[in-house]
Amino acid sequence: MLFSIVFTNTDTEPCLLRGTPRVVATQPGLPDRIATPGYRQPLGGVPGDMAPGATTVLSLQEGVQCDGTPPPTAAYYDHFDVTLPTGGTIAVKVDNTNSRLGLRCDFLVGQFHVQVPQPEPTPPPWSGLTASLDLPDSAQAGATLNYVVTLTNPTDDTITLQPRPGYIEAAYSTATQTVIHDPSAPPDKQQPFRTPISAAKKTYALNCSAVTSIPAHGNIRYAMQLAIPADMPTETMTVHWGLLGPGTGLSGGTVQIR
Repeated sequence: MLFSIVFTNTDTEPCLLRGTPRVVATQPGLPDRIATPGYRQPLGGVPGDMAPGATTVLSLQEGVQCDGTPPPTAAYYDHFDVTLPTGGTIAVKVDNTNSRLGLRCDFLVGQFHVQVPQPEPTPPPWSGLTASLDLPDSAQAGATLNYVVTLTNPTDDTITLQPRPGYIEAAYSTATQTVIHDPSAPPDKQQPFRTPISAAKKTYALNCSAVTSIPAHGNIRYAMQLAIPADMPTETMTVHWGLLGPGTGLSGGTVQIR
């Protein structure tokens, strides 16, 4: 579990929080827990000045080191004493009970950091392509779904397929079931969500040995296969297909499972 404490500069001058503080998790009726330095900084997190009104983040994470057998359930903490490397302690209280830090063993603390905006990823050359699926009307659970994907270049320029694009294909049942993310958590921390009864997902790379580009306003067809799980219910199955990478999307359709 990842937990972040956000500090806001309410002064009119910039200030700097840096280094690794001493963090003690406290909770009435529970033993105090002292964080161990060692949490790796998230992408884009670096020490830096806080402008007035800006924020600095301190990240905590549940560890995996236990003295003996881990307890079956987590203990939840919402009080933290943060002692700064330069001195002084800040008492932090979590008001939202759904945002408490659950601990079975130890926990880790990182360094104070500010988030530096990351550059937007460059879309791959094939991000301008569109995909359409030619699916059969029906298929058998436990069999192979054979279908065709047509990639179309709607632009006025040739689109290269080098480096070779990857793609994802997935199929899942329309029927869903309720799953509890952590059944051992207290009732106020349990997070039920709906998930398909059956699903399949694979990633591959396109075969570009014969065709390395698609001309302007041209298209190319690819034969596809996907193994349908044997437990796929006899009902409508949704199929999705898409090229991997930023700027690309998924195309979809449905197949009736017999």
